[in-house]
Amino acid sequence: MAIPTLIIADDLTGAADCAASFVVHAADCVLWLSQPEAQAHPTRTATDGVDVVVVDTDSRRLHPAVAAKTMLATLSQYGQGRAVFKKMDSTLRGHWATEVAALQPQLGLALIAPAFPAMGRLVRGGHVWVHGVALAETDTWQLEHADCDARPQAMLQAAGLQAERVALDWFDAQEGQYTDKQARAVQALRTHVRAAQKRGCHALVFDCESDAHLAVLVQAVQGLRDFFWVGSGGLAQALAAQRYALQPNNEVGQPQPPLSTTAEMMGLAPLKTVRQAILTVVGSMSAVAKAQVDSMQRSCGCAVHRITAAQLYAFNVSGAHESVVPEPASMHEHPDWLCAIAQDVRLGVDPVVTIASDDQSDPVQGPQLARRLAQALAGLMPEVAALVLTGGETARAVLQPLGIARLNVLAQVEPGVVLSRGAGAHAPLIITKAGAFGDAQSLSRAYVALRQHLQGAMSVATPADAASIDV
Repeated sequence: MAIPTLIIADDLTGAADCAASFVVHAADCVLWLSQPEAQAHPTRTATDGVDVVVVDTDSRRLHPAVAAKTMLATLSQYGQGRAVFKKMDSTLRGHWATEVAALQPQLGLALIAPAFPAMGRLVRGGHVWVHGVALAETDTWQLEHADCDARPQAMLQAAGLQAERVALDWFDAQEGQYTDKQARAVQALRTHVRAAQKRGCHALVFDCESDAHLAVLVQAVQGLRDFFWVGSGGLAQALAAQRYALQPNNEVGQPQPPLSTTAEMMGLAPLKTVRQAILTVVGSMSAVAKAQVDSMQRSCGCAVHRITAAQLYAFNVSGAHESVVPEPASMHEHPDWLCAIAQDVRLGVDPVVTIASDDQSDPVQGPQLARRLAQALAGLMPEVAALVLTGGETARAVLQPLGIARLNVLAQVEPGVVLSRGAGAHAPLIITKAGAFGDAQSLSRAYVALRQHLQGAMSVATPADAASIDV
């Protein structure tokens, strides 16, 4: 029997990604969105008997001390009798080191592996590499963290932990098929972890370059006590595979297969609704997200609405969550861009809404702009059959006015792209994706999957289907 697990994430897309890693292996899994009101939290009884409980604390933008306190409260409420996985961002965003420091005295040695090989995020020489570029040299890091050390070990030490790095040399013997050399590597890692525990080490940070490295790491500590996992979606996939006696694909960068290819296999009945529009909201301002929107416009025939920061700042969002879809008679009361989106929703032409760059654009203000965009679109939600949401903060901002406190995670469309349905009789289908994840066609594949389902024959798209998409 698999060990019950608690996954604590600091943003929604990461939480959904980890949940999908377990759902792929038929685990019973529930994803809770933490809410400001205490009564919005489920009781422990509500999660008893659930294999995997995932909680999105939405703490990435909180003050570090508040984020740490939130971690401890989540652990206290859901952690009894469960192995703990602290989800961290593979590019080290958020207060993950402070959060690990808060959890460590309660849980023991932190085993930290940020690598997500399927997404091109590797750890080598103690540094994170993103598609071959050192994280510290990426545009995103330079814009938001230019003066910060980009090494995981240093970040943990700054948070007060005794942290050590485990180099790739420990994994050299395990490449390829299982062999005596690999077994020796597993044993060596196991001995090293035990020794770290005995000498009072707080955290071990592992260099990893492949899914095979992550699989061996998980195997090495099987049966040990007094430790907890810290990692991204790559480690979650390896852990889920090991717990359910399956091995991840060893080829670096190759996505795992989707859960299924038919609605029946996924347990999905065609969505019965008079609503037909799919609304895609891209709050991320990353170059990857921009390329994905451009691809959707070319290949899927979706109407793309690029809303500038100036337009969002000019829009009065006060009471926007109570607004309704602009009707023709009241179009003059709403900005032209919102009326155009509303008309597309009403006509069922599947609008794509994204934040465009202008003189007032500032990547640091991206989360605030995403929230304003979500508030502006809130009145359209009753007319929408399905949502594609890019960026964890965007997803939270869109879902919160809908009163969705729980997501039923249904499938992994591809690594980092997750299909869910909100709890409730009339909740929409939802696809979530981290802003910088995927290739140029990822949003197109997600859209095609939802459109096929609304037409009564859902088929989760795989990267191989890209040949049928004109990009």
